[in-house]
Amino acid sequence: MWIRAAVLLAIAPVLSRLTARAAEGSRSSFDRVRTLAAVPPVAIIGVDLNPGLCPTWYAGMQAVGALALIGVAFITRGSAPRNALPKGLRGLIVQVARTGTD
Repeated sequence: MWIRAAVLLAIAPVLSRLTARAAEGSRSSFDRVRTLAAVPPVAIIGVDLNPGLCPTWYAGMQAVGALALIGVAFITRGSAPRNALPKGLRGLIVQVARTGTD
């Protein structure tokens, strides 16, 4: 139980930096933030549903944190944030091929 709290505290600066880079327009950082917003809520719910693994109050706090991440996951899966960032090299090649210009 406390290991999860320590891990979250340890990776918080990394998540903060990824979010800052995504806000600056880094597509790879944005993709990582999208993934990190979608995977942990599933793991949190799966672990907290095991009876007796952690106290009820801790499971409740984890659920509140998972709700925030679920909100971020839905927002980042929308088309507006994806379209606001530049496409990678592969997307640029496809776009040039469609328009026929250099």
